Amino acid sequence: MSKVFKGIPYGISNFKQLRNEGLYYVDKTMYIEKLEQAGHFLFFIRPRRFGKSLILNMLAAYYDMAEQSRFDTLFDGLYVKDHPTQEKGRGSRSWSISARHTTMPRQYAASSRGNVARPKGALAKARMCRDL
Repeated sequence: MSKVFKGIPYGISNFKQLRNEGLYYVDKTMYIEKLEQAGHFLFFIRPRRFGKSLILNMLAAYYDMAEQSRFDTLFDGLYVKDHPTQEKGRGSRSWSISARHTTMPRQYAASSRGNVARPKGALAKARMCRDL
């Protein structure tokens, strides 16, 4: 007897694609109600490649008025299908990840010739990482 394993969605941040292809998904929909009660500005502090974009894409599908005809298909087997909030499908939320812009310290900025002046050696690299 062979077992069928779900695929791991490494690098996929499209919730609809993940659900349509039957890939493995860790249900985070139980947090939707808490997110709605949390306020206007939220700070998702998770490491790289930890599913932040996928969570935001899932939230966009949940609140998208155009996706309500597919709600039962997309959210089948997930917590929120049996426990929807009043905001479901109202399009009342927008979610985005803002890019963090950093400025390089002056000693690592481009020189007047257009090339980057980089200190040499392991100590200089450590100092550059510390300064950033």
